[in-house]
Amino acid sequence: MLRAVADFWSAPALSYYGVEDPSLFANLLYTAENVAIAVLLGSAIGVTLGLLSARIWFVRAAIDPIMMT
Repeated sequence: MLRAVADFWSAPALSYYGVEDPSLFANLLYTAENVAIAVLLGSAIGVTLGLLSARIWFVRAAIDPIMMT
């Protein structure tokens, strides 16, 4: 527990992995940013394809087999 607290702001051992800022906090922010971007992109793509498949028959014909699996 103490090591995690100490490494939260500065973890020199992480510099061996080639990270820009060797701290757990910086890596936590990097991971959270990647997750947020993936969720936003996935949601935008899903909503767009869902709305298109409700209105356009050939989009529905292409998307439905994927969504039904």
